[in-house]
Amino acid sequence: MPRRRIFSVFGKASSSPLTAHSSPPAINTKCVVCRHPTDRQCGRCKNEYYCSQRCLVKGWRAHEPTCGRKSEGLTGMDLNVLVGMLEVQSLPVRCFLVLRCVSKLISKASELACHSLKLRRVETAEQLRIVARIFPDLRILDLTNSRQLRVTQVPLFSRLTEFYLHNMSHLSSTVIQSLAACPHLQVLSVPGCVNLDDQAFQDVSRHRHLRALDVAGCFNLTDVSMGQFAECVQLRKLDISRCRFTSCPSSSTGDQSMLTCLFAADCTELESVGVLERAHHMDQLDLSSCWRVAPEQVGEACVSIRELTVNVCPWFHPALVSRLTQLTKLSICHNTNLADMDLKECCGLREFLAAGCRGISDQTLLSLADANPRELRVVSIAGCNRVTPVGVLALAERSCSLGTLHLDGCRLLGDEFIARLTEICGGTLVSLSLSGLPITDKALSWIQEGCRLDYLVWRDGRQLHVHGYDPACLCQELSLIHISEPTRLLSISYAVFCLKKKKNNKSFT
Repeated sequence: MPRRRIFSVFGKASSSPLTAHSSPPAINTKCVVCRHPTDRQCGRCKNEYYCSQRCLVKGWRAHEPTCGRKSEGLTGMDLNVLVGMLEVQSLPVRCFLVLRCVSKLISKASELACHSLKLRRVETAEQLRIVARIFPDLRILDLTNSRQLRVTQVPLFSRLTEFYLHNMSHLSSTVIQSLAACPHLQVLSVPGCVNLDDQAFQDVSRHRHLRALDVAGCFNLTDVSMGQFAECVQLRKLDISRCRFTSCPSSSTGDQSMLTCLFAADCTELESVGVLERAHHMDQLDLSSCWRVAPEQVGEACVSIRELTVNVCPWFHPALVSRLTQLTKLSICHNTNLADMDLKECCGLREFLAAGCRGISDQTLLSLADANPRELRVVSIAGCNRVTPVGVLALAERSCSLGTLHLDGCRLLGDEFIARLTEICGGTLVSLSLSGLPITDKALSWIQEGCRLDYLVWRDGRQLHVHGYDPACLCQELSLIHISEPTRLLSISYAVFCLKKKKNNKSFT
């Protein structure tokens, strides 16, 4: 055990709440090393007595194998383990406590009602058992930063509702199986855990309250696990991106699916999405790079969908957009064979992403302008060579809150277009991308005068800061501590530093 931590394990029996006896200690207690009379004892097992730190170091190697816990409460050793791995603890009152002082936490640990906990550098199952004993009412457990965790099961958290464990290639399937003892589990997120197989999720249907499941990147899972996911009747969010599933079926009972969000990006082997037939309240759907999906299956779910992402999908047809009456986000990037579409019904559209769609022209933008999209904020038509200033300016006039506009590669847009654009929406634009446009330096001066941009990509691909801070104005806003702090020595306080500086200034004058 490290020399700097060993002293915090032990305490004085008469003062420390962890080592105090119910009755006064015996008078004849002696140090086990030097036999000197003492009342200091081991704060972990309360069996051995040590008089000083030197005796602690000498006797710890012999005492460590036989040192055990007698009490079920919080001990000093528990805190030594927690101090190194606890990062931030969220309390019911939404305040944050950084675990730095062991003594203060020992006195307050019995009063804490922790519901959310994020752990880092957790390596053994013993550390997790300590957490389960200290925080029995834990509801949210986040182990995303514990990359060196080597456990076969998770200790029992009877009230656990959310469990996060990301990018652990060595994670065993038995860890997920042990979560079956958590009856109130609602969120299970294990993306990037490539070692998980079908055995890990064979009992996932027992979680009657499971609402969100994230297995993105777990490419060892097969359709057997997908069948178990379909039996989770309360499941509302499912992320199977970068997996090798061939089908996404609905429940075998034939009941209506509660699924509202389905993310299946880069599932190149996915052919059937039968769950969409039962999902009548779909909000978000991502089928990017799913080349084998039939467009008829998607059309059934497009009635109530709000966010649709179908990047690099050759099967996507413009006729599907006619049903998107409640659409707020449409991403159809890199569909090179896609032709113009009618967006007159998309009056609530907020994001329109069509980068790389070479078949789109002014007809699509004019139809979107006819929908009078007051909430439109993001438009990306990079690489659409057929777009002219007529369509872009018409769309800019109708959208009152346009903030992001990407026009990379639109070669039909010149200086006159930039001048007109700054007049129409110069007050709302915060991000503008003009890479590859045939514009001159005069356009940059118009942008500087009419826009307050935070992000600008110029014609040659460089990122420019149009409106930077004036160094003279910046110095006026700085206080004395910001200016003089870099010159202060660490050995003196800031107050003494200011007094010395003030004295030197008077003597100089």
